[in-house]
Amino acid sequence: MTPEILDATNLPLRQGALILKVDPGAPVDAAGVKPGDVITALRGRPVASLRDLRHALSQRRIGEPVDVTIWRHGQALTVKAVIR
Repeated sequence: MTPEILDATNLPLRQGALILKVDPGAPVDAAGVKPGDVITALRGRPVASLRDLRHALSQRRIGEPVDVTIWRHGQALTVKAVIR
């Protein structure tokens, strides 16, 4: 996340991928990820930015389930998504 996003959202995080939009039917939609969530880890590995998230996803196989750690309303949650 950029310093501008951090200032604007007042999140207590210093890294992660802020989700602005979730397409209906997308894997993250099925996993329950919502706009405003911040993805902080994928498969237990930290995600520092959207670039990190895209890279980590590109290393996974189609159909592979992955644990996604998100920050929502002041707490960390882990959801499961399936790569498509």
